[in-house]
Amino acid sequence: MSLRSPTTLLATIVLALLLAGCGARFDASSGSPDTTPTTTDPGANNGNSGNNSGSTAPDDPDLAALLVTADDLPLGWTLDTSPSDTSGDTNPDCIDAVNELVADAPTADASFSSEDTGEYFTESITRVDRTPRRTFNEIADTLDACSEVSFRNNGELIPGIIEPWSFYDHGDDSAAWRLTFTTGRALIEYDLVVVRYGDLVVSYTFAGLHPIDEDAFDDLILTAEDVLAADPNSDPGSGPSDPGPRSNSDPSGELQTA
Repeated sequence: MSLRSPTTLLATIVLALLLAGCGARFDASSGSPDTTPTTTDPGANNGNSGNNSGSTAPDDPDLAALLVTADDLPLGWTLDTSPSDTSGDTNPDCIDAVNELVADAPTADASFSSEDTGEYFTESITRVDRTPRRTFNEIADTLDACSEVSFRNNGELIPGIIEPWSFYDHGDDSAAWRLTFTTGRALIEYDLVVVRYGDLVVSYTFAGLHPIDEDAFDDLILTAEDVLAADPNSDPGSGPSDPGPRSNSDPSGELQTA
């Protein structure tokens, strides 16, 4: 699992705000929607032709096949091609700590932006061959213990806080957190949901100006779960809450306390 740095998302959102303030059209999307998703696997051969993160790590084609695509998402969402890291900037320590827990595991990532709302949605899939439940719990414990997620962007200190967040249940295990950042007069939310489907640990993030639509975020997760469930080669686990075809009813009817 790879949690995309809030640094990049915030920098892009702030830039869009500045452009809007100057009378320019608000356009949070950058690059072509035809760019392939970012995927990383330290032990695999490079099987994909593109990598929009600027990383040189090889791709994992099996996990990449499980990623949601822009064609699956509602109209207005396109693949985001902004760099995943900003040189010289810092990442919150607890985000680095989470990424370190699964640093050697094969991972596939995709990031999307909405031109209409200026919001961002990311999906990151990691296969944990050993002790996936324990790994999920370690990730949750690391984030629960984190209270401050401030970082520097272009030399500017961006203050931020993180707290557990109530959200819909997903998969075999799930937990959620809300990161809130203040820059200038803008309050930016960065919502994070981590889900375990069998041996897959998946992170979903949704970022934008406060307040963002929780139900819209959940709809995007449900769409991503539809892709997981539809792939004949996927094995997202055997638990009773594994993703299945979406019904017209509420996914769970209950909110969970992270």
